Amino acid sequence: LYYTQNGEVLSMKGTRRAIGGAGLFERKGAFETFSVELRKGDCLYMGTDGYWDQPNEKRRKFSRTHFMQYLDAIKYFPMAEQKEKLTKMLYEHMGHRNVQRDDITLLGIRL
Repeated sequence: LYYTQNGEVLSMKGTRRAIGGAGLFERKGAFETFSVELRKGDCLYMGTDGYWDQPNEKRRKFSRTHFMQYLDAIKYFPMAEQKEKLTKMLYEHMGHRNVQRDDITLLGIRL
């Protein structure tokens, strides 16, 4: 989970506890609860790791760090424009290697 707050792009680190999967992780114990106080105008970004794990032609991942830096650059744009910019950035990163290696789901919401 990534979010904007007071002009900053922040992330909420999750745990290794999976919701689904075929026995990849132990299913013991309770899930942890995290909370953050958001205000009108703040944005939430939720998604799978497919966006930042997507490799380029040199097999370098887009990376979470690069993703957060890019969100910081586009955070004040309208959400529809952010979608266009994120899509364009991903295709530019992939280059001629337009092979998607993982599922990519990204949801952005402005409060």
